Amino acid sequence: MTLKKVYKNIRKVIIYEIVCNETGERYIGSTIRSKSDRLYKHRKKSNNCCSKSIIDKNNYKINELEVFYTRFELCKLLKEQYYIDNTININKISAIDLYKKNIKKYEKERRKNPKRIEYMINLRKKNNEKIKISRKIWEDKNRDKVKKYEEVRKEKDRNAISINCPCGGRYKPREKSKHLKTLRHKKYIDSI
Repeated sequence: MTLKKVYKNIRKVIIYEIVCNETGERYIGSTIRSKSDRLYKHRKKSNNCCSKSIIDKNNYKINELEVFYTRFELCKLLKEQYYIDNTININKISAIDLYKKNIKKYEKERRKNPKRIEYMINLRKKNNEKIKISRKIWEDKNRDKVKKYEEVRKEKDRNAISINCPCGGRYKPREKSKHLKTLRHKKYIDSI
């Protein structure tokens, strides 16, 4: 990894506090942007954060508690959580729990991304040919194993006992989960 790539991932993290001059209430948070950008989000009408009670009084100051550089989101949150736990403030939301929720949202959005889906389809198309070729080479080298496996499988299928289901269907033991998903069985379960 080149230095350029390493430094590209490193971000400046600011842990700040918003202090109300009237009541002395504190809100502790963190940002990777500038303090003014973060303050803009606190001032928005759609802000439902607990910092709104301080911002609405319009008599506050912002202090930097710590500035550090990291490329790991979790480091930022652990530092922020340390300040939240060890000072009296109105921010009761766990930074780490919030991080877990955001990661789940991000993963869902990333999976739905059309570019990613297209990329995965193209990757499968490219690799399908390689997989078929490598499988064919392996089968050619291991014909005896393949024949034995096929014979054992056929023998198991012949010897497998079919089970009668109360819904009126029949299935082999290894096909039970497949049978339970059938429309016939579902209708039977609903009628009970």
